[in-house]
Amino acid sequence: MHPDDLVHVQQALRDHIEGKTSCYEAEYRVKTKSGQWKWILGHGRVTRRDQNGIALQIIGTHVDIDRRKNAELELRKSEKMFRSLVEHDPFGLAVMNKDGAVHYINPKFTEIFCYDLEDIRDLTSWFEHAYPDHAHRQKAIDSWKENAARAEENNEETASVIFYVRCKNGEEKIISFRTVYLAEGNYLVTYEDITERIRANEILKKREKELEIKSENLEEVNTALRVLLKRRNEDKSEMEEKVMFNIRDLVVPYLDKLERTRSADLQKSYIGILRSNLDDVISPFARRLSARFMNFTPREIQVANLIKEDKGNKEIAELLYVSESSVEFHRHNIRKKLGLLNKKVNLQTYLQSLE
Repeated sequence: MHPDDLVHVQQALRDHIEGKTSCYEAEYRVKTKSGQWKWILGHGRVTRRDQNGIALQIIGTHVDIDRRKNAELELRKSEKMFRSLVEHDPFGLAVMNKDGAVHYINPKFTEIFCYDLEDIRDLTSWFEHAYPDHAHRQKAIDSWKENAARAEENNEETASVIFYVRCKNGEEKIISFRTVYLAEGNYLVTYEDITERIRANEILKKREKELEIKSENLEEVNTALRVLLKRRNEDKSEMEEKVMFNIRDLVVPYLDKLERTRSADLQKSYIGILRSNLDDVISPFARRLSARFMNFTPREIQVANLIKEDKGNKEIAELLYVSESSVEFHRHNIRKKLGLLNKKVNLQTYLQSLE
């Protein structure tokens, strides 16, 4: 890069990265492999930033504008050379004076806009044709005056200005304008049709947005699947724990007692309890009771289960090999832990309501 252009290019790139401009654009000279200097138009934009807004990726193009740039510079030296160059220039060109009279337009200008010199003999007719909307027209006029004054004052090409322009065939195009002040009070304006480039950028943005939405939707689906799988595993674990809990606390103790007793009546009672408790293996009572009231002791859970089965204190005492006073003690603790002390609530009914 030519050292005289370095600061300008760095500033243009920095402004875009910091979000001050919608895109990065700069013209500068580069030295080719053969050692020649060539003018380049660099154009690009940030396509990806991190969560802090830091630019991570820039996509851009580099266009060889050496021919156009050299043409513009040479035109300041010789209008005679100008005509031989601009007839085949890839950009639309127009020459006009301070009074607004249009002296010349090149073939590319007519190709872009479909207007010939008869259609736009002066700036007034050009503005009326190109900007039918009054507000848009006034904005274009103000921009033209500002650029013309800057070009004359600095005697150099102005920065590009972008406007929508209505062509003679009714088509609307996006045009980049640049103004150069020539000798004897004339202005050279270049017109670059950037419609396709802008539309391509818009399509790219749209596709990026669509991909972003699809990515978000996919993430939501994955999240839902993870939740379902987690819930499935939790349900499986809960069922296994419930079965183990019920077997351990409601069946095994009575199997032990049944094995030790020789009383037919007690064996019959134990068998009845086992039958009932085996039914409870598939019910959530004991598990809910334990989960809801974690401070219940194993003995209190047994007593609560027998109360639920409509067993009296004496029968419970015989089944558990404890005294009736112990059963009363456990019954008192159960009511206390359930918050039923001094309340006219039937304990058996309440325990059955937990199923």
